[in-house]
Amino acid sequence: MHIVRSPQLITMVDQPGLQWLLAGMFGLGGTVSTLAPWLFAEPITFPAMMGLVGMGLASIAAGIYVFQQSPRSTVTIDMSRREIRIRRSSIFGIAHWRAPFHDVAAIDLELADNESSPCWRPRLHMKDGRSIPLSRLYDFDRVGQEEVVDVVKAALQ
Repeated sequence: MHIVRSPQLITMVDQPGLQWLLAGMFGLGGTVSTLAPWLFAEPITFPAMMGLVGMGLASIAAGIYVFQQSPRSTVTIDMSRREIRIRRSSIFGIAHWRAPFHDVAAIDLELADNESSPCWRPRLHMKDGRSIPLSRLYDFDRVGQEEVVDVVKAALQ
């Protein structure tokens, strides 16, 4: 996450550009595969046409899923209002979440083991028992994610 500090606000923004690029490539490949049966100069068999259309639609669905799972998260820590806000934006819309500092019990790093190397993302633990990730994206950079945790811990004090 990219961190921007000012006297009253701390803003952290994650960068889902690579995930969005992957989703776009799925969508483009799926569109080409879906339209391919009608673009051939020679007619193709019905099973081959259905195979291409099926693979294309599956690829488009995969692209939509990747877009849905990787919104851009903007975390704002407002020192004057003593609250933390999370804004998640994607092609499916914008979601807002906010909480006063006194509702936050702790912050830590969530570990997701992907079988090759660990991935991390910061998450808030609320006093009511909920766990709120600051970002929907996991990152291999533990040091960078620990910096986010340290910034939030310092601001909450």
